[in-house]
Amino acid sequence: MVAVAGSDGKPRDILDITDALGKEFDALYVIDLDGRRRGEPQLDYLQEIARDHEVWLDAGVQSSDEAIDGLVTGAKHVIVSTASIPNARELRRAWKLSDEVVPEVVTHADGTVLAYDEGWGGRPIADVANEVREMGPRLLLYSPRESRPDWATVRALAIGGPVWVGGGIDPEERSAAESAGAEGIILRLTASRLAGFAAAPAPASPPP
Repeated sequence: MVAVAGSDGKPRDILDITDALGKEFDALYVIDLDGRRRGEPQLDYLQEIARDHEVWLDAGVQSSDEAIDGLVTGAKHVIVSTASIPNARELRRAWKLSDEVVPEVVTHADGTVLAYDEGWGGRPIADVANEVREMGPRLLLYSPRESRPDWATVRALAIGGPVWVGGGIDPEERSAAESAGAEGIILRLTASRLAGFAAAPAPASPPP
């Protein structure tokens, strides 16, 4: 069982939390820490979550095969990040296998790209984004790792196609994202707010 402590201190199953979140948000961005750290995705839980909700899955994908495994869970999109994919070839393969793969371009505080691929690491995000889009993907996830989003960067990326902004965006930044032309944002949920969702199990759906 994967559990989260509620505001009353009692453990709640993670599926109760995702059910509660799914009533407020259109989609859930799920970070599978076991997948990221140990290469052992929690497939059973991911399948349960994706059964009832639109899921964007970030499991630290390192190959095209792992990307497809993520989609098999029922996830709507699987994130393939410059911070985890070893080279551009694997991203190209993943995209050819499914257009539900979403490339994530992660940046350092100075705006250059964080990447395992030496051909991408340390370069300006605009250059890497253009190369990724030349492979086929139009939708990109821009995730600043060590700083707040650069909205001028978002505005520039949005000229070439739809852009979502990740890295944990605060709700008060929503208007700035819209003004910059972002198609969507990955909201940050504070521990206290998450505990609020965990205050009680989600009510059972009424019978049909």
